[in-house]
Amino acid sequence: MIVSDYQLSRGLTGIDAIERLRSAFPNPIPALLISGDASSPRCEVGSQGYHLLYKPVNAERLHAALVAASVLRQ
Repeated sequence: MIVSDYQLSRGLTGIDAIERLRSAFPNPIPALLISGDASSPRCEVGSQGYHLLYKPVNAERLHAALVAASVLRQ
């Protein structure tokens, strides 16, 4: 499971990091994005099939998203 912040350094996003990690391994890896920025582009995230949670994330919501992400990628 990959859990990444949406905004990363040097203009990269969590989507970039997830795609790089996934390309290095033969099996699909479930992933989840978390952002503290409400202006993070939901359309980009949603259209590419990523789950996006906004900070602060409570434990129940995080758990549900982790379960959903792992089930959808199997």
